[in-house]
Amino acid sequence: MSILNVIKQTLGLSGTASENHHWDGSVANQLKLKKGTPASPGVDVMTVDAAGKPDFPQLIRSLGTFGSYELPGGLIIKWGTEPMSLGDHAVTYSTPFTTATYNVQATLLGAPGSGIEQITASAGGLTVSGFNIYPRYGDPFGAGIATQNIMWIAIGK
Repeated sequence: MSILNVIKQTLGLSGTASENHHWDGSVANQLKLKKGTPASPGVDVMTVDAAGKPDFPQLIRSLGTFGSYELPGGLIIKWGTEPMSLGDHAVTYSTPFTTATYNVQATLLGAPGSGIEQITASAGGLTVSGFNIYPRYGDPFGAGIATQNIMWIAIGK
């Protein structure tokens, strides 16, 4: 199987005559897979830089403090930061997953404070629209709701 056919299969392209693709090496240190013909190149489907790093410009992405990135094959990664002064609360994605949230990981930011021995954040109630966040601390006198900000990352489809 040619590398072009492997890429077409990975990207879910049928390879039919109506889906003409070609490689474009006209930009220094970059190779592009374009949809269309050399005479009418259309859009970039994939680019590969000089280090061999691929990029898929047609995939959905929003890069920032809150963001998301759709990987080839449809897996989506979302991330964000929450003010923990809110305590236990629901986090709602800016756009929901279409099928499911598979996993959410949360990390509290900053020092836990004097005398605090444990600090953690957990996520529960996963839905395609969001999740619930539960920040906690523990010290020799008991436990309570932590007030540090939290960074989270969610994986879904």
